[in-house]
Parts: sequence; structure tokens; C-alpha cells
Amino acid sequence: MEPNLELSGMYEHHKRFYFSDGNVIFLVGSTLYKVHRYFFEYHSAFFNAMFSLPIPSTSNTMHLTQEGQSDDNPIVLKDVNCFDFDSLLGQFYPSDFVTNEAKTVEDWKAIFAIASKWDFLSLKGLAQEKLSYNLPVIDAIVMARRYPGELDDWLETGFTYLCQRSERLTVTEGRQLGLDESIIINNAQHDIHVRGYWSGSLVEIELPDSFPKQLSRSPSDPYFTKKSKKRSLSAVEPLTIADVMEGREDHECSVAKRVCIRHGSG
Repeated sequence: MEPNLELSGMYEHHKRFYFSDGNVIFLVGSTLYKVHRYFFEYHSAFFNAMFSLPIPSTSNTMHLTQEGQSDDNPIVLKDVNCFDFDSLLGQFYPSDFVTNEAKTVEDWKAIFAIASKWDFLSLKGLAQEKLSYNLPVIDAIVMARRYPGELDDWLETGFTYLCQRSERLTVTEGRQLGLDESIIINNAQHDIHVRGYWSGSLVEIELPDSFPKQLSRSPSDPYFTKKSKKRSLSAVEPLTIADVMEGREDHECSVAKRVCIRHGSG
């Protein structure tokens, strides 16, 4: 790629993540980042493959600056914004080692999104763990549907829990889930808690693609038919997906796993 000298003057250095000793330059929007290639090459299969590509050595490219080695010819990162990229770099370059810079659910969602996009597997796993202890069941289902094949355990556990939950879906929950899923869940709840038996409604109808074809427990399992403790739908702290996966119906999640994240606005 030829350097674009006319546009280079329009770019600005990131105030924090432009290091004098960095060895790769990325462009996100109109912001230049000069960071250390090691983190990307070691932790990301995507960037490892990128940096492994042979460098062209034809006569036409002999005098060109290698992509990513100058402000005039940075590696352009498309379909990502500065907030997400800053969230990623904050994990590589923490301000201190006591407090993680990602303090909100939105921060960890951004980290999960970019880690999923570029195959930062261990970082994606960390983000998933953090989010699991802070996302209510409905929110976890909504997020899992954005990443087919990556958070299937959230879908399976979340829908199973909603089917056996004694409380009906609220209007807000129904809007988040969508019409098809809401009807399926309400039918299952009616069978389990009103009729007292399983009618097979999840098997006999065509399920939406986002709905798991098999729930995490059998309809004959006591998990479906037992009467769970009544919980207020207006509870300040709703059950998270981790609470359900680990069998805590009374939200006895350890404080240590929750205090580091708070819900941001928006």
C-alpha cells in the first residue's frame, strides 16, 4: 500500500497509546496508535497471521515504507471505533496493577466484541467471565444472539431458566426477546406451573434459530417442576446468567466477582 502523504496530516496521535518505542502503527478513524506488536502477534490468531505474511520485495515496492511502520502508511483497522480499541489496549497497558480499567458492563462488552473479532481467545474468555457475573439473564440471551456459536451455553441456560421460572415475562423482557421466543417461554411456563406437566410444546413447533433445540435439562427433571422461591421482579439485583448456571436462585453471588463492574449509561 502506498503512503498517503496528503491524508497523514489529518491524523492525530492518541494521547495515551502512541509510544515512542512502539513498533507498529494502527489507524482507527482519524487517530493513530503506535503500540507494541508483541501483544497482537502473541495473543491474536488474526494478527499473528497478518504479521506472518511475506513482505513484498518487487522493484515497485523497494522504496515504500512497510505498512504499519510510519504515520504516512499505518495499518488501517476498519469496523472498529476508538472506544473499543482503547478498551482493548487498556488491558495490555494498565494504568496500575490494582484496579482493572474496565469498570462497566459496556467496557467488557467492547472488549468481548473486539476480542471475538480478532481472535484474542484468552481475553475473550476473561470478558465472558466478567460479563457472566454482571449480565441479567435476559441481557445475556440478547448478547449471545449477537455471537452465534460463541455463547451457546448462555442461550441454553438462559432459556431453560426462563421456561421454568415461576414469574411470567414482563413487557420489557418480551420486547427484548422478541415475539416468537416470548410465546414459546410463556407456553412452557404454563405447562410446567399451571398444568403441572410438560406438553412437549418446544418439540412440536418450529423454533427460531436463536432458540436452543435442546434445553439444558430434561422436561422430566425436577428442576422444571419444583417450585422455586418467589422473587420480586423489581429486585434491585436481578439474577445474572452466572447465578443461574451455578444454581444460585437467591442471587448469592460472591461480592468479589461483582464489585469491579457497574452498569454504565446507555
